[in-house]
Amino acid sequence: MTTDLHPLGDKDSTTRTLLLNDAERQRTFRACLDALARPGALQHLSHPLHAPVELPMLALTDLMTPIAAIDGRREPSDAIDSRGGTRKQVADPGAAEGAATKQPGPTGSDNLTRADAADNAGRRRILAQADATRAVEGIAGLTRAPITTPEAARWVLTGLDPDPARIAALSTGTALEPHLGTMVCLAVEGLAVDEPACRDEDELGVDATESGLTGAQATSPGETPGQQSASNSSDWLTLALSGPGIPGSRRVRVAGLSRDLLATRAELNASFPRGIDMLCIAPTGELLGLPRTTTIEETR
Repeated sequence: MTTDLHPLGDKDSTTRTLLLNDAERQRTFRACLDALARPGALQHLSHPLHAPVELPMLALTDLMTPIAAIDGRREPSDAIDSRGGTRKQVADPGAAEGAATKQPGPTGSDNLTRADAADNAGRRRILAQADATRAVEGIAGLTRAPITTPEAARWVLTGLDPDPARIAALSTGTALEPHLGTMVCLAVEGLAVDEPACRDEDELGVDATESGLTGAQATSPGETPGQQSASNSSDWLTLALSGPGIPGSRRVRVAGLSRDLLATRAELNASFPRGIDMLCIAPTGELLGLPRTTTIEETR
């Protein structure tokens, strides 16, 4: 039996269950907007049924928004569960995804309940990072956004460590229509602020809870920054960000982002206002916006 990333159980009832409601779309839109307006200030994405990396496309694409996928070159090193801890990766993701529990509906048919689908939330996070193509197919099935090639897409979702050569082929828009540059939803393994670089709550008088900032930026006493979005990999990069929306500079730490990809991004954004924008998204929901106006330098 074949299974898809999103359609589980009865198609009609599942589609109604998996579509984002108005509040969820507005919350996702606001998180993406804030992330791009204040690069380096981590925002948070969450949904009981969808992987965080899928949420921007689910909320912001439609029939008029061509989308595409670029699969990653590696598998997630560890699955990160909904509580932020790590666990061994699912040996057979396809089989696990198809193992959702069904309950008899009012007419006797098996209908997937929201609670049943929520049990697979951790597996969805793994699958979305491991197979961007299947994730995009599921998104298109829900939003009706047309699937195209990455070169022609307005939005592109990637797996972990996408090939920089494929990123280099993305559209950067034109001098007259820079908004046609690609928005990239980039799966990464972990995100954290590098204290004390990001102090937006103090500077702007915004409470972290009220602003929706969670995870590394709104840690509880005793937690270290990035603890909720930690990766078992050792390939963390510390990046200094500067540009519009950043008072001075901010430092962030990213796991699962290659130096080659950063170099490709810099080349694509060299002819401002043309360029691409990025939303880096960790499996636990931390969100980092990297608009084309942001300058990135690796620090030690």
